[in-house]
Amino acid sequence: MKMGEHTIFAKEHIAEFNQNISKVNTHDQFYDGIYKRVSEMGYSGKKNHTLGMRFFICEQFRKHNIKMPGKKDNTEINIQNWLEVSPPKDSAQSRDNVYRLCFALEMNADETEEFFFKSYLCRPFNFKNYKEYNSGNCYKLLSLGVDYFFKYYGKKYGCGYAA
Repeated sequence: MKMGEHTIFAKEHIAEFNQNISKVNTHDQFYDGIYKRVSEMGYSGKKNHTLGMRFFICEQFRKHNIKMPGKKDNTEINIQNWLEVSPPKDSAQSRDNVYRLCFALEMNADETEEFFFKSYLCRPFNFKNYKEYNSGNCYKLLSLGVDYFFKYYGKKYGCGYAA
């Protein structure tokens, strides 16, 4: 291949990738990822029963005393929107809320990384963002157990998810 042929070759592959990625239903990807996780945690409801799944997830948030930010607790509203309308956008606040979801669903660092890649369709940790860098370090400490972690390390490491 000549020098210019590499550019043409790359452009063709990027165009093909963009065409294929546009066919992905992001809501289904996100929903399936959540359903898979809650099923592993003991949720026995049907996949299309969003009310039961929302209740299960919100209970996990309460169990670990995790809330989504806002003037009032927006957890139930966000969960409902994610399950019934559309997945969260790829914004700083949405990513933060997805981290909260992963903490609430007791995912470790590897499970969170997989969830971000396969379900949320975003890279898991942006090390240029201090808050996400902190979340990555917090996940490494989660091997001690979620309740133990929140009680003794959550505030210390600035994850912002501890009570």
